Amino acid sequence: MLGTTAIKVAASKNDLTIDVNSIGGLADDDSIGIELDDGTLQWTTVNGTPAGDTVTLAEALPDDAAIGNVVYVPGDDFLTANEVSAADL
Repeated sequence: MLGTTAIKVAASKNDLTIDVNSIGGLADDDSIGIELDDGTLQWTTVNGTPAGDTVTLAEALPDDAAIGNVVYVPGDDFLTANEVSAADL
């Protein structure tokens, strides 16, 4: 299950950082999904440990992200790809 937070400060196309309402549960190399203003989701990973309310992304934003846009973050039952083995499938 994914958790969510939201964009706190508007982000622009090509930004490598976003400011979110909460960085709780986020860590370096976690997957993160960002709702963009064009209606798509950008899936990338966190690049470095988040600090304050700022998250550094592994890939630049391909479009703007307005205040309030949803950001999908790991939840209690979230597994990253490296936590899944063939036996889990």
